[in-house]
Amino acid sequence: MTDLPVLSSVEARVLGSLIEKKELTPDVYPLTLNGAHAAANQKTAREPVMALELTDVRRALSSLEQKGLVRQAVASRVERYEHLMAQRFSLTTPQIAIVGLLLLR
Repeated sequence: MTDLPVLSSVEARVLGSLIEKKELTPDVYPLTLNGAHAAANQKTAREPVMALELTDVRRALSSLEQKGLVRQAVASRVERYEHLMAQRFSLTTPQIAIVGLLLLR
């Protein structure tokens, strides 16, 4: 079994937001830094509501990259980020959706 990484509250929020946006708004996924920032600070379907700074989200994305949970998408003129939950943990789409919900609430 793969060791599960320990996530900070900000990392959990950012990762959960990436998971959610991939399924609900695939036309804007992978997310830009600004998109990840807006998603993490969204006021609906979030508990608790957070007011993260852009630097907090950037730091969380960098940390998630180091943990192998997120990567920068290739072939884009701006930095975009995507989660790697399916690849890292061999999860199905429904399983990833459940993890995403748990991370956001």
